[in-house]
Amino acid sequence: MLMSYGDRLASPFVNVDAAPNLANSPLGFLKENFEFEYLTSRITFLQGLLNWLGAIAIEFIMPDPGESVASRKMDKFGG
Repeated sequence: MLMSYGDRLASPFVNVDAAPNLANSPLGFLKENFEFEYLTSRITFLQGLLNWLGAIAIEFIMPDPGESVASRKMDKFGG
């Protein structure tokens, strides 16, 4: 997902001259043939990434039972 535009590069494994309509990568195929599914997969990947980052921030903000006051301030700053 992060390199979804890698299809624009010339691939040494695919002979583009023989079949000009072939995609060079699976994401390129998805982008050419299934536009809605490609867009949905990009959006859900981004949403999952943001949810994971939010969960990590909440984990930092929540105080542990044995933490000191300085440690809690530092966790709130990091979260």
